[in-house]
Amino acid sequence: MYLLSFCQLLGKSFEIVILMQVGGKTLVVAVLGGEMVVYLLYKVIRGDWRYFLNLPAAGSFFASVILRVTVKVIHDFTGFLHARHPYEMGGFYWMLNMAMTQGSVFAAIFLKSEFGWRDVNGDQATIFYLIRDEDYIKIASVLLVLWLIAIFSLILASEKDFR
Repeated sequence: MYLLSFCQLLGKSFEIVILMQVGGKTLVVAVLGGEMVVYLLYKVIRGDWRYFLNLPAAGSFFASVILRVTVKVIHDFTGFLHARHPYEMGGFYWMLNMAMTQGSVFAAIFLKSEFGWRDVNGDQATIFYLIRDEDYIKIASVLLVLWLIAIFSLILASEKDFR
């Protein structure tokens, strides 16, 4: 579980750093906002939007927004295992979200290779690179392998009835 959380945190952080290099805050907010919209639409389509708290309609709506967004953000950066519960993200979306995080690291690397590193004015940046361009894929690949080891270990260590 520690390795799974480590991979989730590092993957999401690595994705954000690369997106920040490519398109700045606007691109980061657009990507994270898009992921949030997809999650909220998924909950609405499943008919699982309203959070399980017994509140009046208006209170229920606002509580649902706050709690659904909070659980998604926490899961994005920690791989929060309790989010697998059907009242939270559900098992399918929990796993899909983790896979999307690992895949989005490669998508961000692709964007970086296509558009390069930009400075705050949108010009091609000429600064010292801490990580060489050819090492991004190596880092993402090692992270993906570690994540696969962690997820398969978690599945194999689970009770047979809960798989």
